[in-house]
Amino acid sequence: MQSYFLIPDDIMDHSPTRRGKPCWYLVEGVKDIAINDSVMLDCAVYFLLRKHLRNEPYYVDVLELFHSVS
Repeated sequence: MQSYFLIPDDIMDHSPTRRGKPCWYLVEGVKDIAINDSVMLDCAVYFLLRKHLRNEPYYVDVLELFHSVS
């Protein structure tokens, strides 16, 4: 989920690097597709939550927590 937040943040801030490496949107061949990648990361979070927690009694609580963070 952190990557989902950082990719758009780097684009908005025009950040050149993150942790000493080029930001994802600056990698050759990525550019504006980075926005799509961040959305896919967000979807992956919920896919993994559903896959591993859907039968747990606290599943809805975890979903609500993740939704409130994002």
